[in-house]
Amino acid sequence: MERNPKKLKNNPAEQQASSSTSPYLPHDIFLSFRGPDIRNTFIDHLKRELGRAGYRVFFDEEGITLGKEIGSELPKAIQESRSSIVVLSHDYASSKWCLNELVTIMHRYKQDGHHVLPVFYHVHPSDVRHQRNSFANSFAKHQGACDEEIVNEWKESLAKIGGLKGIHVEEETKEAEVIQKIVKEIGGYIRGTATIAIKSLSLAISPFCRKCIAFLQLLRTITSNLLLG
Repeated sequence: MERNPKKLKNNPAEQQASSSTSPYLPHDIFLSFRGPDIRNTFIDHLKRELGRAGYRVFFDEEGITLGKEIGSELPKAIQESRSSIVVLSHDYASSKWCLNELVTIMHRYKQDGHHVLPVFYHVHPSDVRHQRNSFANSFAKHQGACDEEIVNEWKESLAKIGGLKGIHVEEETKEAEVIQKIVKEIGGYIRGTATIAIKSLSLAISPFCRKCIAFLQLLRTITSNLLLG
């Protein structure tokens, strides 16, 4: 859904306070995608499988407090997520809103090593990195219509994420298999950061509470493994 393309603001103080290994963050995953492209197919299946695996997923249609300004809530949601999955499809760069989301995600990646998993959905990573083909077409429309500084930030963010190791979904790829691969890969990272956070928190609490937390952590790991087969 296209919204007001106002630039999303980054708050350095919030970034330091909301590192991926904080004892508690409300979201495991921030999911960025271009709605009309793949909403009712790949994205719906991915969200369902992430939910089944027990992960708390934030995406911009749900989770925003009623009455809050969307432009201020989304950067906050990104700061309060352990990781981000960015699904880069043919029309991703046509959305100013998606590009602004990406700038915020990649800014946090640069500032505190925020975990980012790019999913190249029916697009080649080099097309994202160098803004070719459908990405070039999108930027041809943005040029002149948008502030040059903002356009350059969008391009820089696409270049960065296009250079990251991710998952390439080609047209002949079996989507059910690749979704399980995404869930497994992102899950390995989240469980690792949760372990670090719990160990950090346990230093300040009683031995009994430590045992309770260790049990809950074990239970969550077992549940995730059972759901993933």
